Amino acid sequence: MEHSAGKIVAAIVLLSALVIQRGACEGERCDSDKVYNCYKDAMYKIHLWSDRFSARSAAQNCGWAKNVSACTEGLVTIGCTDEVKGRIRILEEGFDK
Repeated sequence: MEHSAGKIVAAIVLLSALVIQRGACEGERCDSDKVYNCYKDAMYKIHLWSDRFSARSAAQNCGWAKNVSACTEGLVTIGCTDEVKGRIRILEEGFDK
């Protein structure tokens, strides 16, 4: 009976270590691919100055700006470089206003 209890304790310790290790790895993650996609959307889809500026194009730009804001929401940035964090900050500050 003691042998089974030892196996259970060992299994619990092993599972706890795996969960803690997985959390540590996820904490260092950087969603750099998603940052690039958000940035690309902002640069190529939003046209503030155009020869044919209209109410429709303004509404379309507002829609794209909301998409960019939603895109940056919830990004994991703990493991990102300062450059990537700066780009995210530019996107958030530029389109949240």
